[in-house]
This record gives sequence, C-alpha cells and structure tokens, in this order.
Amino acid sequence: MQIMRLQSVCVWGLMLLLSASHAQPVRLSEDPLLQKPITVWLKLEPMREALQTIARETGVALRCQESIAQEKVALFVENRPAHEILTQLAQLFRYEWRRDPKGYTLFVPDTVRLEEEKILQRQREVHPLVLKRLVRIAREVRQMSPEQRQRERQALEQKPSRTSEEQERLAVVRMMLPLRMPQTVVNVETSFIDASYPVYYCLASLPDRALQTLIAGQTIGFSTRPANRIYPLPDDALFPLDMRDARWRPNESERFEEPYLYSPRNPEYAGLWLRYNAARNFLEYQLFSIHLSPYMSFQGNHEHLVLDKRMGLLSLSFSNAIEDDPLWRFWEQWSTPNEALLQAFPERALRTDREPPPQPKYRGVFSHYVHSPVVTTVDVLEQIAWATRQPIISDAFRQSWVRWEHFPLQTPRGALAKLTAWCWFRLSNAGYLLARHKWYWDHRTVELPEAWLRPLEQKYAQQKMLSIEDYVELAGKLGDAQVELFTHERSLPLTRFELEPLIECLPALRFLASLTRDQRNALATGEWLFFSRLNALQRRRFMESLNPRFPNAQQLFQEPIPQVPEAEPFGSQLWQGNYSKSTLEDLPNQPAVYLIKMEERRTPFLVDENGCIGFTTNLTVDEIDEDFSREMQEWLERNPGSRSMAARLRAWEIVFVGEGAQKHYLFVLSQYEPFNLSVEQKEDKP
Repeated sequence: MQIMRLQSVCVWGLMLLLSASHAQPVRLSEDPLLQKPITVWLKLEPMREALQTIARETGVALRCQESIAQEKVALFVENRPAHEILTQLAQLFRYEWRRDPKGYTLFVPDTVRLEEEKILQRQREVHPLVLKRLVRIAREVRQMSPEQRQRERQALEQKPSRTSEEQERLAVVRMMLPLRMPQTVVNVETSFIDASYPVYYCLASLPDRALQTLIAGQTIGFSTRPANRIYPLPDDALFPLDMRDARWRPNESERFEEPYLYSPRNPEYAGLWLRYNAARNFLEYQLFSIHLSPYMSFQGNHEHLVLDKRMGLLSLSFSNAIEDDPLWRFWEQWSTPNEALLQAFPERALRTDREPPPQPKYRGVFSHYVHSPVVTTVDVLEQIAWATRQPIISDAFRQSWVRWEHFPLQTPRGALAKLTAWCWFRLSNAGYLLARHKWYWDHRTVELPEAWLRPLEQKYAQQKMLSIEDYVELAGKLGDAQVELFTHERSLPLTRFELEPLIECLPALRFLASLTRDQRNALATGEWLFFSRLNALQRRRFMESLNPRFPNAQQLFQEPIPQVPEAEPFGSQLWQGNYSKSTLEDLPNQPAVYLIKMEERRTPFLVDENGCIGFTTNLTVDEIDEDFSREMQEWLERNPGSRSMAARLRAWEIVFVGEGAQKHYLFVLSQYEPFNLSVEQKEDKP
C-alpha cells in the first residue's frame, strides 16, 4: 500500500512538474548553444525538417508536435542567433516552446488550436449566408438599366476603401455589365463572356424555394426547353461565344482576324446544371449546348452540330463574411500598417554580391506553358529577402501562387505591396519580417505533404516524365478534401511535374489505386476486370468513375436532344487531342473496366518568347509535309524569340462499362525536348 501511495505521489509530482513547464515560457536565449549565429535558407520546408536543420547547426535537439510536423515554413535568414530565429518562428505561428529531457519541443497551445477550430466552424455556418447575399445582389443588379450598372461600377471603383459587401457588389456588377452586341453578328473583341456569366443571371432568376433547394446541396437545372422541375434559362444568361452557333464568314476574299460569325443568342438547345458546396463555399456548374461549329476539310469550309459541355467553378470566398471573428481581428491588429511596413523596405534592390535565386520551373496545371508563369508567394518572399537582406519567416503553401511577371525582382517595396493581398505582415521588434497567409486555417486542410511531392519532383527532374503508376499512387493518398480540391481545380498546388493528367483522370486513378497488385497486372495484360470481382471500396470507386458529376444533359430538356458528336470527347488537356477514343468490340455483358496502352507519339509544337505554347498539331514529326513545315516557319518568323520543340507523348485509355453507359478516360503524359524542324526533315530525306 505504501509503495502504491508513493507511486501516486510521484505521478502527481511529475504531472505538476510538466504543467509548470508548460505554464512557464522557455527562454531560448539563455541556452549557450543557441547563441550561435546561423544562416537558414529554406522554402516550403516541413516544420519537422526545418527544426532538424537548425538542430544540426546548433547541436541542440529540436522537435515539434506530430500534429504540426508537416506544416510548411519558409526561412530566409542570414547570420542571426539561432535562439532568435526559433523565437520568431514560434511567435509567427503562435506556438510555444517547452523543455524536454533531450532539448526543446514546439507545441500548439490549446487556446490557439481551439480558435482555429472555431473559425473553421464559423466559416461553414456563414457560407450559406454569403450565397444568399450574392443572389440578392445579382437580383438587384439585374433590375438596373445598363446606364445604372455603369454608374454603380464607377462609383464603387472610385472608393478608396470598400467593405466586403461593396467588394462583392463590385465583382457582381462587373460580371453582369450588359454586352454591346449588334442585332445579327457578335463582335468577338467586345463580347467576350466568361463561362460563369450565365450563372449570375440564373441565380438572379431563382425563386426563393429554389434557392433553399440549392443551399441544401441539391442540383438544379436551367434549359431553353425545360423539362419538368427544370427552370427556364433566362434570355440574358448568355453562354460563351464558342458554345453558340458559329458560321464561316461568307466573303472569303476578305481577311478577318476572326473568320467566324457568332450568333448573339444562345443555341436552340442550351442548359446549365448548378450545385452548391456549402463546406467549401463555391458553386459548381456545367454548361451544355448543341451548336453549329465550323470546320475545314480538303473539300472546303463546313459547319456541323456538336455537343459541348463545360464545367466550372464560382468561388464565393472573396466575400469576407468572418471579418468580425476574433481570430481574423487578431491578425488584422497583429499586422504592421501597410504604410509603415512599406516605408521600411527600399524601392530598389540593395544586393550586388551574388546572383538572385533562379525562378522556379514549375509545370503544374499550366499545360499551355513549357514552364508555369506563376510561382508561390514564398518564392516572391525569397526574392525580397535576397534583395534587401531582410530576415523573413513565413508559413508556406504550394497552393498560394502569383504571376511571376507581376513581381519585378528589383523592386522589393512594390512586390511586398502586392503581397499584402495574400498575407498579413508584421515587422517584429527583432527586425524580422513575419508573414502569415490569410485563410491559412483553410489552406492547411488541403495542402499536400512534401513527403508526397518531393520524390515525384526528383524523379521528374531525372527522367523528365513520370509513370502512370506514380499518379495512381498519388491519387490513392488523397483525402476527401484534397480530392475535392483537384476535382474543382481551386488554387491547385504548384509542382515541378505536370498535374493535368491527375486532374483529368482522378476518378479512374483512384479506382486503380484501390486495386491489388494482381488486379492491376491483369488489367495491364489486356484482361477485363469485372465489377462482380471487386470489393466494397473498389465498387464505390468504380461507380464514381462511371457516373458523371452532373445528371445527363437529356434531363434538362422536355424532348429528345439531337444525337451529335462531342466537341471534346476526352477532355481539355492540351495533348489529349492527339488521340482518338477507342471503339471496343465484343463488350462484356456485365459492368467491367479495361485498360489500353496507346501508341507513343512525338509531335512538334512552337513556343513563344514567354514559354507559351502557341502552335500545336495532331501530326507526328514523321507526318509533317513541306506545306505544314512552311506554315510553322512563317509562325516562327512572325513571333520573334519563339522556337520549335517536340512533345513525346505516352497515353493510356481507361474504359468503364456499365449498364447502358460507358466512360472513357485518356491519361496522357508529355515530355518536352528540343526539336529542329529543318534538320530533322533533311535527315528523313533519302
């Protein structure tokens, strides 16, 4: 009994000791080993690895809670005491240090964790209110005359500062400005329509009961010939030009930059599906139209009917409906006022002792560029730190990115001014610039760990192309929130390998990830894999791959729609047009999936001086004739600084067959390489 009582006393004593160590802040400056000046230059580094780097420099063991081990940080600090860097890091994240038997541990105080959980919950609660406010504003704007809308826009734009509702109102007014269109022909340059344009007019026309249905997460539809429970598509809900009837200009002797005549109205069969995601606060939509589309053949110019589908996303996150939340107010008060912040930074770069860090070469989802025109916000912060020698510590996200050309390297003050739209900034008493990304609590829920991405980036750097197995493995790791992010292409992460194949084929890749090795091997050898042989998870993934995100377009219309070919049968990925959908014979009489390895192709393309792919073809390099070669050469001459390249393509087709339905996915990987058209043509000649 005495032994047990003694053990209880020891346990209670240990708990009191631990609680006391939690309550008393640790003074890292009192540790002699942490007095050492060090240089730390890390970007997009997981917290655990960043602390390990500093630990190796100082000889002091540094750890962090497992819950924050994968959070990413950027540290651009030269020759500063280690204790100072660690203290500033903790202050930025609102974390604390505690002493442990081997060194120090960075942990999240309960108050901080609860505040961040509360603001996430608050966001979910206010999201439907944001949608209601958007609908109210759209209704009000739709009732205005064109002149009233113009005056409203000008008045809002001239305001030196705007409330969140005024900012939202300005965005809606800009989107719903009337288009100046002639009676018979649309001027392409003055009548550009974003795909979300008709969504605003559909929202404005919704009755209140339909709005409640939308908020509840149900899909609602609009149509030019509405079926039962489908709403009429408003006449002013105009679709983009390339989803309307288009004809060749009748006078071929005249030269026009735009050879087509577009209808000023929607086609006879036009419809729209709309669904609201309350958790992520966005509207997902799909436009559908059957329209005349011009095409060329050896016999001349022609027009035919095509079926066109287009999915899109209308994010409502620009409405800051939580600006009165305590956590949001904390960061607003924590920030250094912009005027004082910018005055502390020079207008021009100060550094001349070494070259600036090179621009990162991302590929990501910008398939029309050899290298992505955007970089992460911490890439810009790195340039500012280099140019000014200012120590900078920031949280870091691959999904927070900006266009590189908007941030000139030699103007750090201007670059920082633009970044204030993305981050809260504070000049600390120790002389550090601390940066915290706005909406960081939201970004963290979908950010992909570096442990997933870096091995793929290293492999891509060595081989210039990944394999379908690499993408299958990555797809299998994604959680539900991350799948949603990729499905809707919202602020996708920047990577040094191409992401579009993953996005285009994500449901199919997740299905493949659920299979056993034996099942994958059977598919690879050309066998059908039958639904009846799948387990519960695999069957769910199969159905997700087979079923579209929206109902069939026929359900929008009260009568059968014309059966016409699809404009883009595979998808929107740049190189998918180089392949045709397979026609399978002897289909199984039960649901199944089939994998087809397609032929490797090498196709030429031209790139302008900015790295933008401006001229492509479905021909391979072996199929190019003299006429086509001359056309490519003329393009190069018209675009100084451009060059010719070739894309080596590898592709797989994944076919899902269900009861009365088929779904084809085309997975295409591309590898870019130099290509000299004139040299290769000479080598091919006998």
